[in-house]
Amino acid sequence: MVSESIKSPEWLAAEMAFGCEFASFTRIAAGKSSRNYCAVAHDGSRYFVKFATPNHVGRVIGLLRSVVSPLVPSLAFNGATGKFGKDAICAIKWSEGGDNIPPHLLTPQLMKAINDGYREFSRALSAVDKLSLPVREGAEDAARECGLELRPIHGDFHYMNYFMRDGNLSACYDLECMRLGLPTEDLLRIFIHAIERTRFWHFMLIRRIFRNLTEMVRLSDYPKDAWLAAVKIYENHKTKRRAEKSSHPLFAKVENWLRAPYYRRLRRAVEEA
Repeated sequence: MVSESIKSPEWLAAEMAFGCEFASFTRIAAGKSSRNYCAVAHDGSRYFVKFATPNHVGRVIGLLRSVVSPLVPSLAFNGATGKFGKDAICAIKWSEGGDNIPPHLLTPQLMKAINDGYREFSRALSAVDKLSLPVREGAEDAARECGLELRPIHGDFHYMNYFMRDGNLSACYDLECMRLGLPTEDLLRIFIHAIERTRFWHFMLIRRIFRNLTEMVRLSDYPKDAWLAAVKIYENHKTKRRAEKSSHPLFAKVENWLRAPYYRRLRRAVEEA
């Protein structure tokens, strides 16, 4: 029996929502920002528990009703639902598990497995109504330039939002950011997310991330033009967001200038593939 005093507020809120006690309640993926948990009941049942904004929950439920894939455990969201502050608490029974492997530790075999699994995941998402999804500014032009069609994508496909199990992609979750885009945007996000969160003095780690990006481009089903288009979409989006969020235009210009080499290096990693 776990003492109430050592249970986190999220743990207690989930127990209240589901009307049962959990023997354990552990955060899925690294980092305190993750709002996904694995809860294990005393009878051994495992639950995927998610804390999300109510509008995202309603949106995701509606969008994913037509999707049938073992890679998408978060599509159900039809377990008991409660509240935690402004967030909604959702859960499904889920027997799967796996590991979150950061991109600097990916081997060619694992990258091939991600590509194979993502192909299946992308096919499953194709059932989502395209008209219901947002599109980033410039994405349509980028798609025309690289010759690919915009399709439903995860939108935040980094290593803390999917699991690897037994050398295969076993589950993708956190589909709150689903939108129309290029598949290469999802695959590129694996590396962009890691680079954004790596301190600049960890240059050897950053070097491995870029090296693995080059390898991923080689192994993928998509041409270099589609990867370069994804870099362009991210750069334009981030540039616009920094300008919108900055209290002074000069600060946004300086930050964009500092970030420019980062995007040049992304392009170089793709071109070297």
